[in-house]
Amino acid sequence: MLYLIVLGCALALPHGAQAAGLSYCVDPDWPPYEIITAAQQHDGIAADLLGLVAGRAGVALSLVPTRTWDDSLAAARDGSCQALSFLNKSPSREQWLSFTEPLLVDPNVLVTREDHEYIANLANEGAVRMVLPSGTAIEERVRRDFPNVVISIVNSEAEAFAWVSEGKADVTLRSMSVAVYTIKKDGWFNLKVAGQIPGYENRLRIGVRSADPAAVALIPALDQAIANITPAERREILNRHVSITIAQPVDWWLVAQIGLGVLMALVILLQRVKMMRIARDQALAHLTQETSQRQEMERFMTMLTRELKRPISVVRLVMGGTKLSDSQRDHVDGALGDMENLLGHCVQVEQLEQGKLEVQPVECSVREVLQEVITACRGRERVRLALYGDCLLRTDQTLLVGVLNILLSNALKYSPPVSPVDLIARIEKRGHGDVVCFVIENAPGMAGPPDPSLVFQRYYRAPEARKLAGAGLGLYLARHAARLLGGDVAFVPDPVVVRFELWLPCCDGWCVSPA
Repeated sequence: MLYLIVLGCALALPHGAQAAGLSYCVDPDWPPYEIITAAQQHDGIAADLLGLVAGRAGVALSLVPTRTWDDSLAAARDGSCQALSFLNKSPSREQWLSFTEPLLVDPNVLVTREDHEYIANLANEGAVRMVLPSGTAIEERVRRDFPNVVISIVNSEAEAFAWVSEGKADVTLRSMSVAVYTIKKDGWFNLKVAGQIPGYENRLRIGVRSADPAAVALIPALDQAIANITPAERREILNRHVSITIAQPVDWWLVAQIGLGVLMALVILLQRVKMMRIARDQALAHLTQETSQRQEMERFMTMLTRELKRPISVVRLVMGGTKLSDSQRDHVDGALGDMENLLGHCVQVEQLEQGKLEVQPVECSVREVLQEVITACRGRERVRLALYGDCLLRTDQTLLVGVLNILLSNALKYSPPVSPVDLIARIEKRGHGDVVCFVIENAPGMAGPPDPSLVFQRYYRAPEARKLAGAGLGLYLARHAARLLGGDVAFVPDPVVVRFELWLPCCDGWCVSPA
């Protein structure tokens, strides 16, 4: 990854320009920040940032692989490499390294077991057992600032998390990116991010050997390139490697205010709906022909949708100027999203039953459809995507993505919160041609219906599902829309997983099967 970034930027240098060279060492086992792959390539957040900076500064990087971080430090000290890629500045390091400006500022966070309360101030926690990996730059600071903390040192990040998980320590203090990545990747599901210490940010820089004048001379150009990295570019690189949320103390007063605002909006909505229902009933009392009734219902649905969208937009506008934690914002966004989805489903069902749901076919590949589905999916970090072969479809891409989103959203909504959902696409032979079969599988969060055909009936909801928001229109709409596209949706009974299959015919003459 880093090699390609630097190569591409080097090719963009003006004709005749000569890129300066810089050899560097890294921490070979520090995901998601950086690793050395089996192919001896630098990969991770640091690799992407370093490649971006080097390309803009006109510096040609050469990696000196090592086996451990201690080996990298030793190689930089003896001159085997000229720089270290991603580290904090400290008084001891400043004695032999010169530093660039930070490539990334990432807070250190407190990681505890799931049952531990939010830590607002570590100094007020009494006697605390903290575990840290060896060689960290924050150990000295913690010993100085928090005499109530008893520190134990272990050999690795994984061992530090294991100590907390097993109760040998109360807490560890690690980089937020590393903590969240490791908890998810290694399955430490009894751990959580429980707070952070103000001023304890990781300011991760490039460290250059002070004894190497040629390398030190590159620092101004590197600093200029670092200054030109936009927040959007950093965000994109971070999201490429890890998705981050952090626990926050609940501001119940703020939650109450938001709840009151939403309640008032709902009261207004109910009053409007009641008034519109009365108006509708009065109008329908004078209409005897079916066509007139349908026209009146269509006008009613249009008016209802318009009137409901207005207060939803107002609540979103208020949220934009309100300080909310990530979890609070997610809850409100989720509630508003459910309301918007319900409105959309009501309108589409009305169009479907009146024969006004238009199909506008275009040519698209299965891969393009899956990319659009994943991009639009809320909760996509739980989705495991698998594509076995590709083919060309002639279909209404927007409608197909909508059908897949209904099936995928249901799978995420009704499965246990931590369980993955599989979205699989494969090419199959059916009848006289090829079809693409989309399979959505998830662990069951509730029992299925005694009769599988019930799931596609309008307004049907299983008893357990009635605890969650919904109207029982999604699967009804998904099946009818799939049939409009020339395919179908089926619920496949299985004792282990909940499985839905959506299939559509492939275009003739273009089909790529898996190797």
